[in-house]
Amino acid sequence: MGVYSAPKTVFHRLWREPPPSLALEFAHEGVAAARWTPGAGAIERFTYEPLPEGALRPSPVRENLARPEEVRRAVMNALHNVSRRPGGNLALFLPDLTARVSVVTFEQLPEKRDDLEPMVRWKLKKTVPFEIDEAALAYQRQGRSGQGEELVVAVVPSSVVRQYEALVEPLGYQPGFVTLSSLAALGLIDSQPGRPAGAMLVRRVGPLLTIVLTSPGRLRIFRSAELPPGGSPLEEIVTDVYGSAVYFQDNFQEAVERIYLAGFEDQTEALREVIERELGVRPAGLLLPGLRSADAKFLGIYGMVAEQAKE
Repeated sequence: MGVYSAPKTVFHRLWREPPPSLALEFAHEGVAAARWTPGAGAIERFTYEPLPEGALRPSPVRENLARPEEVRRAVMNALHNVSRRPGGNLALFLPDLTARVSVVTFEQLPEKRDDLEPMVRWKLKKTVPFEIDEAALAYQRQGRSGQGEELVVAVVPSSVVRQYEALVEPLGYQPGFVTLSSLAALGLIDSQPGRPAGAMLVRRVGPLLTIVLTSPGRLRIFRSAELPPGGSPLEEIVTDVYGSAVYFQDNFQEAVERIYLAGFEDQTEALREVIERELGVRPAGLLLPGLRSADAKFLGIYGMVAEQAKE
């Protein structure tokens, strides 16, 4: 699993040769596939295959494919519709809830990965709901703070990753790059360099709510959870947004300057009004070439295409 991004964003990753030009992204409601020319900044072909309700249940602690044949059929159809020829390298974007992402601080970091990785696993051992020693782990250094050296760490059970990789490998595809959807989309959030201010992404994909907060050059908060059934989803969302903004301001002494909404469709305007009233910041949408509101559940694909165009 890779912690994805590119220059001028929270993370940095050098593309393998050749860079990915085909991707598959999973969401509760369906599977999307896209093809593009690396560096062009635009998607050439995009397709979406819906899934029956409950067929895919993203989680780090259970089987994600409740109806594997339905998911496998959607994957096969989506890739068939975008691939020039079967097989080859592709990127996989998993639902945010499949992994845990956190910022971990150490007084001092060893240079060698063989020394660092056991330290990271030990630090996370009591904070994740699965066996850390059997998990896939990726990390990215993001510099020193007042508390020490910071690492952004993404960790997911290897068995969960394999559930998704095994959907494409029998079709001849090699998942050379695997990450979370919202990690791949981080470059779409605008934190202005040199300013002590933060940017927030509030994103809904089916019952899943993800809130991400960044300041220039750093990931601060990455939270993903299922909205509780019943009650008012809008009320739950506003409560989480407000709590995250207050935590950010209290702990990092930075203001939330920009808020971006994605995936709320007909709730967008109501949510925008309430957030502006509570936080004094009017949320904006993510404006990307070719992005329709219905496609916001697949921001990982758009994030990768946008980042390749910056390089």
